[in-house]
Amino acid sequence: MDAPQPFPLVASGIAPLDSRLAGFASGRPHVLSGGPGAGKSTACLEFLAAGLRRAERVALLTHDDPADVLAAGAFLGLDLGVAMREDRLVIVRYQLDFVRAFSRAAAPEEPLIELRRLFGEPVPARVAIDSVVPLLEGGGASTAAMFALVAMLDDFGATSLITYPGDLAGLYDRRLEPLMQRAAGVFHLTHSADGRPRRLETRKLRYAADSLEPIPMRITAGRGFEAVVAETTADGTRPRSIAVVDLADPSPVEMIRALERDHAVSQRSGARAAAVAVGQGSIGALLLTVRRDVIGDALRLVGQLRVASPTLPIILATQYRLRSQDRARGLRAGADDFVETSLPPDEFAARVGAIVGRGRSASSEMPIAPRPTPLQPTRDGKPVPMDAASFRRLLAAHLREERAPFFALVAATGTPIGPLAETAIATSRMDGGALVAIVDDRVMILLDGARPKDLRAWHARFADQAAARGVTDLATETLACPGDEAGLSVIAGLQNAAA
Repeated sequence: MDAPQPFPLVASGIAPLDSRLAGFASGRPHVLSGGPGAGKSTACLEFLAAGLRRAERVALLTHDDPADVLAAGAFLGLDLGVAMREDRLVIVRYQLDFVRAFSRAAAPEEPLIELRRLFGEPVPARVAIDSVVPLLEGGGASTAAMFALVAMLDDFGATSLITYPGDLAGLYDRRLEPLMQRAAGVFHLTHSADGRPRRLETRKLRYAADSLEPIPMRITAGRGFEAVVAETTADGTRPRSIAVVDLADPSPVEMIRALERDHAVSQRSGARAAAVAVGQGSIGALLLTVRRDVIGDALRLVGQLRVASPTLPIILATQYRLRSQDRARGLRAGADDFVETSLPPDEFAARVGAIVGRGRSASSEMPIAPRPTPLQPTRDGKPVPMDAASFRRLLAAHLREERAPFFALVAATGTPIGPLAETAIATSRMDGGALVAIVDDRVMILLDGARPKDLRAWHARFADQAAARGVTDLATETLACPGDEAGLSVIAGLQNAAA
């Protein structure tokens, strides 16, 4: 019989760590060290995103500008902006003179009292501190500050992740002693510049784990941390990557571990994460876990994803057998098969592996996307550029949608701007949902249902016709949704550009 855990475990959000260690200890601090570029900030964002998926209120103390934090989240496929606007995510930034002010504080608890106030109510269930160094550099008060920090986190009952920029191996720093004594786990991230995978080393752990061997990992756009598996599987073939996206409850850890034996697995939650995975175009299959009560939304999502990627295998995993009519709807929407998560893990992984290995025929008929209602203004029956305010409202509406919208936005500059806008209208499918506007001396072209990698022919046609109209100094920038929400939000006026 397995020994009972001394405290309950919760998902850390760092997929390879959760697969190996089953998560973090609830209500306790965890320390993560590593050099510059090792991925400590990425780990913090994934840790907080896991809390948001559990409907927790979370908080981050960081050196970074909040706009940069949101942009980093978008790169990882995490939509943090909504949580921040709804006050479920609180970002507190160290002031530039924090260390000097801290060293002059009348009592070491003062900065923590202010931090508690900034975190607000209700107190956060998860706290990430990236990094702890400013709290250590307050001179003689730093040890007392660590005591105050640990006391605050214990008072919150928060699970926390605290980063340290260096390697604590062989380093005894009395200032960290209160934190190290309370930490349920101490981990270290290594990163080399020669292309080898990152490694997550477990330096200290107060609960049982299957293995304490280092975990090779990589950071991938749209998916964050992923375990690096062997180059070949048992049968000598190369493993295929599977993106597991939970549309309801988190996938069982045993299921993920079984899949990882023969596949590179990344795990995310929510419709937008599925869209990001498909938009990146670098996965071998998509596995959506759903419940009966959300099957309608899941099937609509499958239809949208299938339009974006006609050949990607899409598998629906459900706890119970679906009704035949729901299975038929799923197949018509573009799902390849259904697998029950109640199966033994080995059988589940074998069934998924068979579907992934079979793949989807490249000649499969591509579903026809519903034709959107044209929104472009016209004059004498011909499209004319939209005004900036209207375009920003429509772009903001796209970004706020709960569904998973696929579109590319091309921002073009050139002289003169009138013929440039005419070129955009002439080369875009205006009756298929494309929008063209003039915004801040740039021509904005929103191409509905398109991905940047699909626009090579369009860009060539656009450049040729712009030159034919006498446009000079042509330059373009392409942003995608999902994937580039931070930049799109700036264009839509939802947030300011980072300084």
